[in-house]
Amino acid sequence: MNKNIIAIDGPAGVGKGTLTRALAKHYDFAVLDTGSLYRAATFNLIEKGYDMENIDSAIALEETKKISDNHKILEYAKRDEIRLPLTTKYVYVVADNPPLREVLKVYQTEFGLNPPGGKRGAIIEGRDIGTVIFPGAPVKIFLTASSEVRARRRFYEYEAAGKPANYDEILAEMVKRDARDTHRAVGGLIAADDAVIIDTSEMSIERVIETACKLIDSRLKL
Repeated sequence: MNKNIIAIDGPAGVGKGTLTRALAKHYDFAVLDTGSLYRAATFNLIEKGYDMENIDSAIALEETKKISDNHKILEYAKRDEIRLPLTTKYVYVVADNPPLREVLKVYQTEFGLNPPGGKRGAIIEGRDIGTVIFPGAPVKIFLTASSEVRARRRFYEYEAAGKPANYDEILAEMVKRDARDTHRAVGGLIAADDAVIIDTSEMSIERVIETACKLIDSRLKL
């Protein structure tokens, strides 16, 4: 059973995805973006036509368990629709629901302990990996950056993709989401006591990757 687990946590816009992809390529580890799982579960409910403002918790749980058990959740996680504003607006419906979080916790744990494709390790990124999903992970990294820097990064991402974007709106939504994530009763956004905190505000991605690799090389016997 795999013990080479790298937990990467942090809010949106700190560079978790970029770092995760770079580390996966360098170490040939399996990767799981847990944020995409929550978005996938949310989009599944939206696509099925449920009223997200008044959805029954039992129905949401049943639907989420169904796509988790048959692994279709990973198929949904690859779809562009999970990044649409509508999905983003209602992802809290899944993220703030303890029973649904438990279903996804089981999925994340299984992925980390038994990485697909025979990989020798797994990189799990999210917001509560080092505190809830894998509190015993040998490598815990918590990325952070100022709200303004993160909003600017997201603004440029949208511009590069040809999507309409407003910096002030992005910043306001980011601050709102940070507050919700931080104060969530279960799986709140917080750095584990033994996590290494990396502030990416003024760091190049190359420097962030180098810092992470030094930590991983010192903690894992690869």
